[in-house]
Amino acid sequence: MALINEIAARGFSAIITLDSRQLLNTEERNALKDCDMAWVGMGSLDAHGIELHAEMTSVLVANMPTVIDLIDGRPKAIWLTSHHHRRSKPRIESL
Repeated sequence: MALINEIAARGFSAIITLDSRQLLNTEERNALKDCDMAWVGMGSLDAHGIELHAEMTSVLVANMPTVIDLIDGRPKAIWLTSHHHRRSKPRIESL
């Protein structure tokens, strides 16, 4: 996938998204593997509008130390969950 290849070429080691369908798409999943990138996502959040952005930001900020530790140059999916803006253990799977 051109976008994933471009992101990797720019030196990024992970993408952060709410689009979990990317993992169901074989081409996108293979592109992540080929580029040794991590996919960071979160389950559905019970919010809309500005509240959605606030919830996404709080989940990312609370879990960023763990995410940084998990990004090790091996492709993987890191699923974050929202637990009232606290740090929680993410679910990890190999790509």
